[in-house]
Amino acid sequence: MPIITFDKEHLDDGFMFLARRGEVGCLPNDVFVITDMLFDLLKKSHIPFIQIENHPVTPQGEVSAIGGKTLYCDYDPYQDALFITFSNTPGLTYYEEQDDGFMIRRDADTDEVVGYTIRNISIKICCHYLPRLFAA
Repeated sequence: MPIITFDKEHLDDGFMFLARRGEVGCLPNDVFVITDMLFDLLKKSHIPFIQIENHPVTPQGEVSAIGGKTLYCDYDPYQDALFITFSNTPGLTYYEEQDDGFMIRRDADTDEVVGYTIRNISIKICCHYLPRLFAA
């Protein structure tokens, strides 16, 4: 799956183009994971973008991340929470909650970071992009 970003001048147009046409995985620093079909549409759109990397498709809920690590992702619409772990069976864990709804998941025995949880993910995405759309 293609991983792309946009320069600051084209970020709003690019994000809205992607969001209106298909499923988009949003990563930190304005990086997006998109389907091959959406990537083909983006190439025809004349919106400038930067392709960072192309990853093979993996089973649903499993993402092959940069550096060869595998991330296991799950979204709970009831909680509006995104759960990200580095193992599909992380074992006994505990959370360190940050002020912004971002939670660090740690192994109960080793204190090693085994994942993250982001609460109110939909609101965070909207709050990040909507002000940019109406600023102009």
